[in-house]
Amino acid sequence: GMLCVQYREFYFLAGGEEEPLVPDSLSRQSGLFAFEQYHHDPLTLEAGLRIERGTIAVASATGFGDYSGTATSASLGALWKFPAEVSLAANLTRSRRHPAALELYADGVHEATGQYIVGRPDLRPETAQTLDLVVRGNAGAPWQLSLWLSHFRDFIYLSPAGATQEDLPVFDYEQRNARLWGAEAQLQFALWRAGPATLG
Repeated sequence: GMLCVQYREFYFLAGGEEEPLVPDSLSRQSGLFAFEQYHHDPLTLEAGLRIERGTIAVASATGFGDYSGTATSASLGALWKFPAEVSLAANLTRSRRHPAALELYADGVHEATGQYIVGRPDLRPETAQTLDLVVRGNAGAPWQLSLWLSHFRDFIYLSPAGATQEDLPVFDYEQRNARLWGAEAQLQFALWRAGPATLG
């Protein structure tokens, strides 16, 4: 296994003559995480834990308050290997995400999306509990099938406000519980081969 420390610092400065979408801010994230793995054929077990402290400081002239919070995430996983190059993986995770500066402090036009976006300074960290199952194999060509289900508490999303500002629709950042699920399939094969060259 491994034990790691991570630190990230991001300073956002909006220039130009137009009113910025997000005020100037300094974001800091410091994290401590561990990952352990136990292998005993045909089973591999994995476990992870991460503790992260996040802060966002904004200029006092904006009238916004600073953000600070601690988020703890954990994961458990298992991998079974079967004959004929087939394996089954199951993972259960509980993760927390700090709101971003855009989600907290936005108040202006987002040129790329054509929206007037308004943030919420009182947003709480977003919590997700996710279960995913993955089956992999190789029957002449690598293939993979996966299913996942996530239950969110305080999911952060953009919601139409039903109003306009500067001739653009207004969208507010909101929070609510949500459930998301999905399925994916993947197959890899060569479309064309000519000597050492392969397209696929």
